[in-house]
Amino acid sequence: MTWPDAPLLLALDAPPAPGRPEEEVLQPGSPEARVIVGVEDEAAELGRADILLTWRRAVDAALLERAARCRLVLHYGPGAGAGVGRVDRDAARRLGIYVASIPDYAAEEWAEGMWELNAALEARRPPAPPFRRRPRVGLIGLGQVGRRLAERWKRAAGEIWAHDPYVDDDVFERAGARRAELTDVFGICDQVLIQLSPAPGATGLIGRDMLELMRPWRQVVCGSRPEVFVETELRWMLERGRPGGLGVLEPMLAGAAAWDWLRARERVVVHAFGEELNRRMWRSGRRRAAEVVLTMLRGGRPGHLLIDPPCPRHEMWG
Repeated sequence: MTWPDAPLLLALDAPPAPGRPEEEVLQPGSPEARVIVGVEDEAAELGRADILLTWRRAVDAALLERAARCRLVLHYGPGAGAGVGRVDRDAARRLGIYVASIPDYAAEEWAEGMWELNAALEARRPPAPPFRRRPRVGLIGLGQVGRRLAERWKRAAGEIWAHDPYVDDDVFERAGARRAELTDVFGICDQVLIQLSPAPGATGLIGRDMLELMRPWRQVVCGSRPEVFVETELRWMLERGRPGGLGVLEPMLAGAAAWDWLRARERVVVHAFGEELNRRMWRSGRRRAAEVVLTMLRGGRPGHLLIDPPCPRHEMWG
């Protein structure tokens, strides 16, 4: 597979970060590559773009059809969640355009924000009987962020139990975590940290049956979309003091008006990332996206293809 002499990357929109993060990565390794972010005359550049990058912008069939040279749409973000959902993947498949995301997008910064939320919630923990063992944390989701949270918990000398049916045993071993069922995590862990990518299997995963297993002093820290809970059952359980505290990340409530009631609950902490952490997160994520692009320009394959069309517009890998 060969690229044009001067491949063009067009960022339809991008997280607000200082400097020119993509060019900082691409220029030393592929000086001929051109990067355009936030162009005014998008229509003029769209037909010349080899790679489209998108953050919150919808990439529909009409836009993809106008991007006559486009080989790949790369999403500034992890997994196959809400952001990637704005890309019309059926149209991309029909047109032979690859679609990819970045599983480790700003994972370290997101874990840092989760750790801050955990500390804020811990400071408000209800009175608990003295522990006769190391504090035990339960991780739901052992992906890129979950693994970094496990590293932080190990440094804090905590015991780690984790639930993730999609992860192999060697990942649990490297994380120093014991594989557990959901009932074990909620029934015996002092702190439950949830870090799941938005997906149909995660919606409504946690309801009354799990929350009833928790003691009143135990707490839940949620770094996922609130839809991971059954809303009516979470309301009912919070009124009855289970869990003793709930922490949620402000970015996960954005655009989720049905969950605004959480902000007014006494035992709920809503944590917003600080300005400096946001800047580092966006800058780190944009540099990571450029690293993925650079790998492809050198003939490599992105690690997380969401669309690998059977009849691609351009054959990128053998």
